[in-house]
Amino acid sequence: MATAKAQPASPIAVRCVRLRAAPGVDASRAFIAAIFLAPTLWLIAFVSIAASTSRPGSPMLTRILELAHLLSARLFTPDKIVLFGMVALMIWLAPSITRYSVDFRLRSWTQAVQISDRKIRRRSKPIFISVFTMILLTPIALMLFGEGLIAGLVGSFSYLKASLLLGIVAIFDRRGKHLTCAKCGYAMSSWRGAKPTCPECTNRWKDAWKARIGSRAINQTLAAFSIALFITSGIMLAIALTKALNA
Repeated sequence: MATAKAQPASPIAVRCVRLRAAPGVDASRAFIAAIFLAPTLWLIAFVSIAASTSRPGSPMLTRILELAHLLSARLFTPDKIVLFGMVALMIWLAPSITRYSVDFRLRSWTQAVQISDRKIRRRSKPIFISVFTMILLTPIALMLFGEGLIAGLVGSFSYLKASLLLGIVAIFDRRGKHLTCAKCGYAMSSWRGAKPTCPECTNRWKDAWKARIGSRAINQTLAAFSIALFITSGIMLAIALTKALNA
């Protein structure tokens, strides 16, 4: 006879997994767009700051502008257009892919996996904070060793990407623990007490992925931190390029 841990997880546990993963599904398009957008924004800032802070006729500025012209000339080649199309398709399909990956894992979801997943969730927060802190402190460590240009470039790019990702988390944050309709945000009384369809938009909110926990509300703390990282990224890049180009 199978042990208790080998038994399939309860429907309530499966429903909780989907509810926890739902914010990630909602933000998946923005996350992928930010990952591909960050290098582009950084290159634009790099060329703009280099052109505005260097002395006229600087050899390094000339090389930077030549590199920018070369990149722009190769940006709209057929292979790059196909790549952009694939990225756009990936962004459009991101919610469906995320939902499918969660549902695929739920096919083998047992009580043992549920217990293991709970332990991982408890450990993931301090690990994430540690990795995030290490990324932010890396440019400072490089500066202490005298690598000002490398610290500025690495730090500005890391801070820019972190600011975009934190901004997305802040925008898609949810407040409260009440059940809401995923389509219109109408607050439901309870899973058992409410009707199967939403009274506002007739959405069958009890179906898979049709409900959410809490209401959408911008996390002002994360938003302020994101803006601070974005500004710091620009300042760090400007300082590094000014010293390198005018040395």
